[in-house]
Amino acid sequence: MKTLALLLALSTLSLGAGLIHLDDAAKERAKTRAAIGYNAESTLVLPVKDLKQALAWYQRTLGFETVFVAEEIGFAEVASPVDGLAFGLSQRPEFATGDGAVTLGVADMDKARKALAARGVEFAGEPQVYPGLVKLSYFADPWGNNLMLHQSLTEEGN
Repeated sequence: MKTLALLLALSTLSLGAGLIHLDDAAKERAKTRAAIGYNAESTLVLPVKDLKQALAWYQRTLGFETVFVAEEIGFAEVASPVDGLAFGLSQRPEFATGDGAVTLGVADMDKARKALAARGVEFAGEPQVYPGLVKLSYFADPWGNNLMLHQSLTEEGN
C-alpha cells in the first residue's frame, strides 16, 4: 500500500526538460505481471553440502520451520518469517557457494514461459516436473543471475 500511495503521489516526475509519466510505466509493469501470472510465493534456493545439517541450522539458528523435505531429490523448503518467502535448500555433491537461484511462483507455467519468451527470455531447456510436487523452469537475467519459475503441483498449490 505504501508503494501504491507513493506512485499515486508521484504520478509524474520531472527530469530536466523531459517529463516521465510514472502512471504509464506502472500500467506497463502491471500488464507484464498479469501476462506472467505470478502468485504470492517466492523461494530463494541455496546450495548446501548436507541437507540434514542445513535444515537443523535454519531451524535452530534462524527459527525457520520446515515446510517439506524431499530426500529423494535432495531438497527441502523452510518457511521464513516473511510472508510468501521461503528458502529452498538444495543438496549438491558439486557444492559451490554463490550458486543459488531466486524462484518466482506462478499459477500457470506454460502461460508464464510464453509471456517471458515474448520479452526475450531464453529458458534453459524444458520445465522439470516432479509429479505431485512442483514444476520448475530455469533462466537467467542478462547478468547471469539464476532465476527460476515454479508452479506448485500439490493439491494445496493448485
